[in-house]
Amino acid sequence: MSRYRVTVKGEEYDVTLLRRSHDSIAFEVNDSSYHVEIKPLVEIKENAFQGGGTVVTSSPSESKQAAPGQLLAPMPGVVARVEVSKGDTVSAGDTLLVIEAMKMENNIPAPISGTVEEISVSVGAEVNKDELLVTLTSSP
Repeated sequence: MSRYRVTVKGEEYDVTLLRRSHDSIAFEVNDSSYHVEIKPLVEIKENAFQGGGTVVTSSPSESKQAAPGQLLAPMPGVVARVEVSKGDTVSAGDTLLVIEAMKMENNIPAPISGTVEEISVSVGAEVNKDELLVTLTSSP
């Protein structure tokens, strides 16, 4: 459990984080319990590499266009792990790397099946949103 003092519009609240999972958070605010479902702000569509590809975020107009086969960082953070090597064959959904952002680890999946052509980052590297992470060659 983590405790926080949060100020909203000049009012202070005591917040205790009870549980956190990939799709929900349970917390107490000034002794009242809350459970909320959460959805990621970043979505990578399955066809992200077809037709020029786009990494879709919560505001699509701000998304950078990815070249075919390029995977861009969906958020700023630090590369915690690289799970693949150049030449590896991956399936859609396989974790390619993990980015730590705001003290959370975010698995970055392969949106398509293919071969890892190039890895543009290494463990410990700070990445910006829309920075090139991995280039894949699509499997026929």
